[in-house]
This record gives sequence, structure tokens and C-alpha cells, in this order.
Amino acid sequence: MQPRGVRWLSSLPLTANGKVNYKALPDVTLQVADVQSLVPKSPLEQQMCELLALTLNRTALCPVTRYFEQGVGSLELVKFHGALVSSLDVRVDITDLFTYPSVRELTLQLETRF
Repeated sequence: MQPRGVRWLSSLPLTANGKVNYKALPDVTLQVADVQSLVPKSPLEQQMCELLALTLNRTALCPVTRYFEQGVGSLELVKFHGALVSSLDVRVDITDLFTYPSVRELTLQLETRF
């Protein structure tokens, strides 16, 4: 179960019994990121998103969210690196995945190399 959102409060509203009064909590308004930032901007970025999604057995991933925030562990990152090297025929060091921690950042770096 994941929360809809997170909001910091200076104090929690309490009931007379001293328990958290969930009904008195303020509603969490979600801020939706710019939709354009969630869509891959180039064919290379699209391919990289598809490879990462395939590595994680997911249908789609956000190109601007960092790998570890999307649930990518170290082993999946190594698998993703192998898929990048074999499928896209690009030279990527494993350290590049840590230096450029999202698909968008890595894509921008790779596109400047060519």
C-alpha cells in the first residue's frame, strides 16, 4: 500500500483519547508534473525506457525519475547496463548509470557523445 501523497505537518490533530484524528487531517493535494516531462523526448530515450521496463517486468517507466526511486536495485541496474550495451550498441560504463541516475540524464549524456 502506498500513500497518495506526503505532507509535513507541525503537529497531528488528536482525538480526546490522544489518538490521531484522521478525519481532521488536511487533504493532500497532488501536484502533477508537467506531462511533457513524463514522455520520452527522443527515440533513444524511448528505447532506454523500454529496456529498463523490460528489466523490471513493468509496462512503463518515467524517464525523469531516478532509477532507485523507481525500485531499481543494484542487480537490476547491472542487467539494464547489459541490455543497453547489447541491444543499443552504445558504449556505456556501469559508473555512468550512477553518475546520470535517470534515463533522461543518461540519454542526454549519450547523445552528446555522438
